[in-house]
Amino acid sequence: MRKLGTKNIRLFILFTVIVIATIAIFIYGVKTVLSYDKSIYQVEEGTYFFDNKNNVINLKESGEVSKNWDGNYYLKTNLEKYNLGKQTISSSNEDYRIYAYGTIYQTFEDGTVLKHDGKTEIVKNTSASFYKLADRRYLMVDKEIVDDKKEIIGSSYLYIILDKQGNALLLNDELNLKTLNSVILTSDSFKFDVAKEILTFNKEEIDLKKLIGSTNEYVEKEITTKPKEKDKIDNIPQITLPVNKHEPRDSKKINYQKMVSLNDTSPSITFIDVFYTVIDPANTFQSVYLLINNNETTNKIELNKEENKYRILNLEPNHEYKISLGYSFIDEENENNFIERIVDIINVRTNKPKYEIEFTKVTFDRVYFNLKIDPLYKLESGVLTLYSDNTKLRSISINPNRAATSSGWESYIEITNLGYEVVLALEDAVYNGMPVNYEAVAKFINN
Repeated sequence: MRKLGTKNIRLFILFTVIVIATIAIFIYGVKTVLSYDKSIYQVEEGTYFFDNKNNVINLKESGEVSKNWDGNYYLKTNLEKYNLGKQTISSSNEDYRIYAYGTIYQTFEDGTVLKHDGKTEIVKNTSASFYKLADRRYLMVDKEIVDDKKEIIGSSYLYIILDKQGNALLLNDELNLKTLNSVILTSDSFKFDVAKEILTFNKEEIDLKKLIGSTNEYVEKEITTKPKEKDKIDNIPQITLPVNKHEPRDSKKINYQKMVSLNDTSPSITFIDVFYTVIDPANTFQSVYLLINNNETTNKIELNKEENKYRILNLEPNHEYKISLGYSFIDEENENNFIERIVDIINVRTNKPKYEIEFTKVTFDRVYFNLKIDPLYKLESGVLTLYSDNTKLRSISINPNRAATSSGWESYIEITNLGYEVVLALEDAVYNGMPVNYEAVAKFINN
């Protein structure tokens, strides 16, 4: 019997290892897909969410939340789809509970930790609780939350998001605040040093950086004090020693590269995506922000310096907005002088919704048509009105769900007598509870 050579044995072993590794990866992938949360959670109009870019979403209609195979939760409505990230929270003024989605960790007074998965109900305004949602993300729940200055910055809950320098973004239904220095949040039940990620229960400190780890790079600045002047003692003779004098070297200040720029914009019907770049290794910029002007009012939006994209929501369709990108900093020569500068300005028009009406067939007693409305701007209601020689014949209510599909809504209007010029027009359209007026008309000549 022929024996295998050393080279063939090595190839056989390598092939076996590759096969085993491939099977293991396949099994792991199947297990991951099968094990993720497949529940679909219904959410009501008026619920507040925070997406994966920390933008606030105020639902104007009911929707549903579900987890995708990629590990992210998604909020779907008839109008939009939002990426909520791997963990997020939601709340409503009409509900006594806060809801957390994803794997979160509840920390107790004795240092024990309870892991929650899927959708977690958290009762507000009755008892205090504290959760770590992810790396540098926390949820603080209590009746009243104050900062170092004893100013109330949170009632019932506070969603806390840190950057790597220890600055915090503080969010809830009514607050969107970016801190530029370390802050300590206090309630009746506990104290949280945000930059250090230390939670204190009754003087017992819990280092939350050790819970699932942390990428926080915050280092507390050392406070240097001038040495006290030594007491002078009289009647002691002074002794002068020879000293070799050295001229001090020129100390050159390090000039770090810093930059703020607006790279691009991408408009949709009700939102505009803004792409930007911030380079600030020395943390010189106190804030980076957008100014959104709609020719009547100007809104200011604080940006996250670590991100490069922001979505401006709740905009009017087919409307031009002036978008300015700016930053602020403290004057090096005068610390009381706060300077703001605009670096880029661009005019962007949101897209116009697409509506199409087409006559498909005309018989002696019916007019058949097809209506298509933009699925990104789906109407809540509306009517189609048939005119003949400028005389109104009949109106019917539209079916928005079917009209928003790729094939459109096929239907008909009954008639008795058509004139020469026949017009079918979309009227009394309603979007998001408000009347809208976009021209959608079909015409034909009845010979």
